[in-house]
Amino acid sequence: MRVTLNNRNDEPTNAGDERLDPRYEGRLEASLIFRGAPWRCWIRDLSLGGAGVEPALPAMLGQTVELTCSGFQFAGGLPGRVINVADRRTCVAFDLQSEHVDALAGFLAANIDTR
Repeated sequence: MRVTLNNRNDEPTNAGDERLDPRYEGRLEASLIFRGAPWRCWIRDLSLGGAGVEPALPAMLGQTVELTCSGFQFAGGLPGRVINVADRRTCVAFDLQSEHVDALAGFLAANIDTR
């Protein structure tokens, strides 16, 4: 399964934007695992540092979650914490071990649209 992720590095950055990793925009069907239960969602942007998913899930704010996606070519999900819930989006900051970082970096590299 190939997905297309578009690099968002060419967009102006906000002075208050604290992201360290480039974001890649896309639309990937996924699940957020929260307290053992999967919640269907869509990944709207993805980076080594985290993800923005839809819909907004206010009950998860501050909670530990795991992001899974059938498009990932690696086993398991990406652990993280919900750091913000906006109007239509849930923002997850990842807490990744080195093997997850390597696997996610490989996924991003294989799926970025370089056009």
